Amino acid sequence: MSYPFEPSRPDQGPFIKCSYSFLPHSKALHSELKCPMFLAITPIPPATSPVQIPAPIQAVGRCRNCQAFANPFCQYMDNGSYKCNFCQRDPKLDQSRMVFEEQKKENVYDCRFPYPTQHPKKLHPVAYINTIYMVVIELSESTYADNLYLEILNQLYNYFINFDGGYATIFVYNNGLLTPTINHEENKFSVSLHVDLEMTDIADSDSILFDLREDKEILTQYFEYLRTLKPAPVRHSLVEILNYLHECTPEETYNPLILCSETKMNSVEEFRVMANRTIQNADTSDILAIEPIRGTNDFSPIFYYTSMLSGFFRFYKRPESDQLPFDFISRLNQSHMISLSLLIKLPSCLKIVDIHGSGIRSGDSSYEQPIVCTGDTIFVEIDYNTAYLPQTIDIQAVARFRDTNLRRYARVMNLRLSTRNNTTDVFNTINFDVLLAGTVSKSISMTRIEGSQSRKQNFFEFGSKFLMNKVDIDRQLNVRRYRIRQLIAVAPKFLDDVNSAFIFGHSVEEIVGFLSPETWLLNRETGASDVTMLCDARPSPGTVLLVKLSSLKAFIFADDAQTANLVLEETQNSDSVIFKEIWSKVGSARVAVICPQINPQHPLISYTYTMMNSLRG
Repeated sequence: MSYPFEPSRPDQGPFIKCSYSFLPHSKALHSELKCPMFLAITPIPPATSPVQIPAPIQAVGRCRNCQAFANPFCQYMDNGSYKCNFCQRDPKLDQSRMVFEEQKKENVYDCRFPYPTQHPKKLHPVAYINTIYMVVIELSESTYADNLYLEILNQLYNYFINFDGGYATIFVYNNGLLTPTINHEENKFSVSLHVDLEMTDIADSDSILFDLREDKEILTQYFEYLRTLKPAPVRHSLVEILNYLHECTPEETYNPLILCSETKMNSVEEFRVMANRTIQNADTSDILAIEPIRGTNDFSPIFYYTSMLSGFFRFYKRPESDQLPFDFISRLNQSHMISLSLLIKLPSCLKIVDIHGSGIRSGDSSYEQPIVCTGDTIFVEIDYNTAYLPQTIDIQAVARFRDTNLRRYARVMNLRLSTRNNTTDVFNTINFDVLLAGTVSKSISMTRIEGSQSRKQNFFEFGSKFLMNKVDIDRQLNVRRYRIRQLIAVAPKFLDDVNSAFIFGHSVEEIVGFLSPETWLLNRETGASDVTMLCDARPSPGTVLLVKLSSLKAFIFADDAQTANLVLEETQNSDSVIFKEIWSKVGSARVAVICPQINPQHPLISYTYTMMNSLRG
């Protein structure tokens, strides 16, 4: 069976995708479609490991004109000959001596290296410098009361004391920022408390960094001192602290690890200014945001910051903190990609009205060139102020990366959209992966802020735009069939934890909760013996159930009989997804079981039948 759209694999396809392949030519056509517009940008293929350069930095050629590091295997958009990244002249390289065969891979096609500066520790690959760890710990009532502060100290100490190489420093803050000053000759340390961050300076790097090879004794003494500190109210915002760290250490390359709970972010605008400056300085921060036992809101400004600046972040809640912080901390010494920035350039006819994933919401304003993270879902509106759109519309995204070895990468991604003056042409080529991802992500993000009532509201808005409900456009039966085919095409992605996490950034359980106003999650490995717990349930048309039975999973859609018949008709020749019709005996509704590559005789089918019989009461 051929579909108008075949969903791409996570490790294939374009890096920038739109929910529309063709844009509706006029506002009237757009209103008739009732489908929102989303952008999905994935600069790093999730199924591909970061390219590791199998040679020391000394083997890299340099431009003979400006001495910038050079990579002769860059592939530029115009397919022209290689030019220096900085002076744009012929670098006159001896390519026979270059060893970067790995860079010929098409998934990294315009790799760039930093320009060497005069300072020996600034912006150089790790071959020239030692690894530097900067850890900033909040000591507040929340982090101290449930022993979280001491747990973090113990895990940090166990990590640093067993690490033979590099440098580290640990700051503590609440009503001020406490920093160490180390006398390496006398094997002693002193501490300073900076209350006014605008009026004081941190000492030079040699006096604040512990040598993890030579200073183990004094490092032990410092950790013992930190364990004796008592909590106090947090005075400074995260913006103030990070600005202070960046401004006071301009000549060093740090990756601060922030462990915090009560720290507040200032205004969104101030945050954006700080984030943009951090990105422009080619710096980034891994932030570990830990929610204490009494914490209630996981959509904190700290979560926003990690989502925007770090492509490698985890948000830890208190029940997980016993084992997860060490896992996060130990990861600092691993080589992986960190997303520095993602700059999107749109034509004037397209406006970004909201960004979901990072939590930074634009309200009534729009961004023509926003900086977002790789996991964001971008909501774009088409501006029909003029009578018609241009015939072709170009979208460009520029991504800049750095790995933990300070190697830098850049990628330019382009997408060209065409306009059509026919509703069917536009609808038949909609990218439903992006459409589903954007809509579900938007619903989940809004629900966490606005409450459960909004969840139902957003679901019905979602359903009116995509699911098989009776909207105006469904008057044409063939269009309804296309919707069913698209649902079949994307169903396996819902049922695959890896794919769904890549597409949506949420678990399968979260996603299925927004596919229906009524959702049941069943995780049973023993057959039908535990279904009595659902005996009081009354499923209505549109109900979705996510069933897990051993290693198999399935979605069960209870819908009207006409839709069920269309589903069965469209899936007769499908090998990737099996639909099994089961009578739920709830009014005139039928139930369609969706499961990838499952034998219709599998016990899951009979289990589902028993379960649905129990649901009818």
